[in-house]
Amino acid sequence: MMNSQSRRSIRREHVITLLMKFVLIIVFINGRGPACVEGAEPAFRAAPVYRPDDRRPLRDDARAASLGIQKYTSRHLILYTDIDPQIARTLPPLINQIMPAWEAYFGELPPARDGSDFQMTCYLMQDQERFAAAGMQPEGVMLTRFGRQIGREFWMLEQSGDYYRRHLFFHEATHAFMTTLPSVLPPLWYLEGMAEYFATHSIDDRGRITFGIMPIAPEQVPEWGRIELIRQENFYRRTLSLPQIGAMTNDQFIQPRPVPYSWSWAVCSFLDRHPRYQDRFRQLGQNMEYSAFQRLMEELFEPDRRLLAAEWGEFARRLDYGFDIPANAFLSRPSRSWSNGETVTIEVASRQGWQSTGLHVDGGKSVSIQATGQVQLKPGTVPWVSEPQGISLDYAGGFPVGTLLAAWLPLASAVDEETEIQLEVTPVGSGATITASKSSELWLRINDHGDDLHNNEGSYHVEITGVRN
Repeated sequence: MMNSQSRRSIRREHVITLLMKFVLIIVFINGRGPACVEGAEPAFRAAPVYRPDDRRPLRDDARAASLGIQKYTSRHLILYTDIDPQIARTLPPLINQIMPAWEAYFGELPPARDGSDFQMTCYLMQDQERFAAAGMQPEGVMLTRFGRQIGREFWMLEQSGDYYRRHLFFHEATHAFMTTLPSVLPPLWYLEGMAEYFATHSIDDRGRITFGIMPIAPEQVPEWGRIELIRQENFYRRTLSLPQIGAMTNDQFIQPRPVPYSWSWAVCSFLDRHPRYQDRFRQLGQNMEYSAFQRLMEELFEPDRRLLAAEWGEFARRLDYGFDIPANAFLSRPSRSWSNGETVTIEVASRQGWQSTGLHVDGGKSVSIQATGQVQLKPGTVPWVSEPQGISLDYAGGFPVGTLLAAWLPLASAVDEETEIQLEVTPVGSGATITASKSSELWLRINDHGDDLHNNEGSYHVEITGVRN
């Protein structure tokens, strides 16, 4: 976690950077005339950009060793720790694996003035008193569960398991990398969400790490618990909208339960994996100065604000291990004109999440929906075959799997900017007449778990008829 001191330091560096840019602009303007004379030497040359100087304090390694604190070094990390040496020596090289992932996502760091490699320091503590005696503790109170990052240094407590130790290690290291980039001051949800995103990882038997995974089971990420926390929040009807996540404060992040971290991870994972939003979301990683970030985010996502709000709400409420974000992405279709009494037919695929009918229905108007056909939901020697009414062998989202569901998505003309947009979902089965409470677009899907669409086969044939009210 970033602390307030770290954020103040980033703000100071940001102000200094802006002042330097202003001075350079003045120099450029004043030197513009001579620079335009043919054959004259340019009056202005762009000053090289360097990353901030390395201000990590020198530590007394002999004093630390006498207290049982050993030092381990790799190209990009110095580790001071009092944990088992066999475990400790495996950690510094891990940064060599995550560095290319950071650079591919956010861009490479500017060079150092002295040409040295970027390096950070981690203090992994089993006995905090040893580190206090060695003068290695930061000022203030150490959090009991999470780490703390200041500049290129970060502190973390020893964990009981290998996975969560690495998770916290990557989380804090991601902060150290991101805050070394020029002009970095994005919203708190993004800083913490991207640190959680990169820290959520898998490792194979050869030690190769994949960062930014969607975990497929709790056993893959022991002690992590982000999905469980979101499901608990959903149960108590505390699902957060995107604006609510954007408004989370530092005080919320320092609470004992890591609920804000869970929501931040979820929204970053959702936007980064979604085929409609991924490219736009990744542009934010190249524009992390606060005002530029906010302005760009509004420009990029405002055209799909209504759809994005509905998709996020469905993802948040249905989130589970292995959730397939691309398969569950809403399939949008152009609007189509139709009149009362006219029948429109559509095939609703079992391997896709919500699918637009393209039909717009005025508030208070009704449609009759009739569905036929069969789909296979699970392969095997005895496959699960369902008709539109669904099968009660399993439930997803509160409805039997295989059930044909309908949903109303309010049109932009029917809501204002303050309205929380979400789908109004109702089961249709083999047939039903449903009424739009406000002017809306009609969507359909075959109900199933978010991680289980890939093995489905078939579709339902659906006929939709406008009813004369």
